[in-house]
Amino acid sequence: MTDRRLPASTRAEQGGCGMGYRVDAYDPYGSVLEEEALADGNYLLRHWRGQLPLAQSYWLNSFLANFALTIVGLTLKSMGATSIDLAYFAVAFLFYVLLVYAASIWSIVGVWRSAGRHPARGGSPAWGFIARGMTIFSTLALFAATPGLWAQSREFALIAVGRDPIGDPAKLTLVDGGKRMLLRGAITAGTAHRFEKAIANAGSLRTVELQSPGGRIAEALRMAEIIKARGWSTRVERDCESACTLLLMAGKDRSADPMATVGFHQPDFPGLSASDRAEIIRINRDDYIKAGVSPAFVDRIMETEPNDMWYPVHADMVDAGVLSAEEVVVGNDRARRERMEETLATMFAADRAAVGQLVDEVTRIDNVSRQGNELSVRYSVLRPLSRSELAAMKRALDRNLRAMLCDSPRARLIEMGASFRFHYVGTKGEEIADVTVKDCDAA
Repeated sequence: MTDRRLPASTRAEQGGCGMGYRVDAYDPYGSVLEEEALADGNYLLRHWRGQLPLAQSYWLNSFLANFALTIVGLTLKSMGATSIDLAYFAVAFLFYVLLVYAASIWSIVGVWRSAGRHPARGGSPAWGFIARGMTIFSTLALFAATPGLWAQSREFALIAVGRDPIGDPAKLTLVDGGKRMLLRGAITAGTAHRFEKAIANAGSLRTVELQSPGGRIAEALRMAEIIKARGWSTRVERDCESACTLLLMAGKDRSADPMATVGFHQPDFPGLSASDRAEIIRINRDDYIKAGVSPAFVDRIMETEPNDMWYPVHADMVDAGVLSAEEVVVGNDRARRERMEETLATMFAADRAAVGQLVDEVTRIDNVSRQGNELSVRYSVLRPLSRSELAAMKRALDRNLRAMLCDSPRARLIEMGASFRFHYVGTKGEEIADVTVKDCDAA
């Protein structure tokens, strides 16, 4: 009698009254082959269980799946967020990331299991070992990409649900009978769509006035295309930074108030790889070049890290093609004097709030004062300095403080007649340096 509770490959004839099985009839791989022969027809499940031949699992399923994901990723990248609404692009990106992880895990698990069964099918154990080595490599690559993909997915998820973390959405207001549009605030997801709706019936619009800390490059580029196509002018009254400068550059005529600040830096987005970041920097550089900005000026922009900001003086922006012309500061212009007073008061309050704080390991802000248009800051150096250190510090402070001020928004205040004094004293109250900057031409 034959025991049918065991697979056919492990059953053996019993002789006489013997209850044991013949050892030499045992086939360790028989159950594997029988299982694969009886497997259901669901192709995805058969791969997942490792029931498909290794060559089929690795080359057909894994390789083609990765190839297909690459094509989808490149297609999504080539579309860019400028061709569709950023919120829709965010949703598409999130679905793509889910697809990447689902397909990758399905592929890796299926190949790993199939490689373990490969010798049972008569294949070389070496190929099974190599295939499993490749799945380990793929798993490590997936883990390495996870932090960047997570950061991007988190940002896009917030955009997709209408909670763009970049700031409050810009307000768009038509004034002067529809001849001017005021843009005030961050260029968040959806700003381009609102801009398109706002200008739908603005047949008299001639100038877009900008006051923005920047925002989404994709949104700014969509708006810039409209401004450029309509031949509108652009103007900065107060500040225009980061992606806002792309809107400024789209104007047929580009101007800025003498006290306005225009800030530039490299583009960025959470979770970008080094290669992706290099690519968007290259694209952003091309955008500025196409807008007529000099290559040397653009190089300086791209040298400024995303967490920093470069504020060139207006004369340099005119020379580089950023502004059409430099406006002359009118000394008796009441509105501008009020602007300078307001700005100095804001700076004074901010500096006063920092009194007692360390600016580095050995320097502390001790006092801040203001007399007219001069803002003074007193610093204490908290450790004794040798003569050589004192001499080096004096030279560095005189040079660096002037460069810092004249390469910042405070340069506009200096042009308007403001001055800034920096007084450094030692541990015994002795004077180390006393630097007053009131003329950037001498910097």
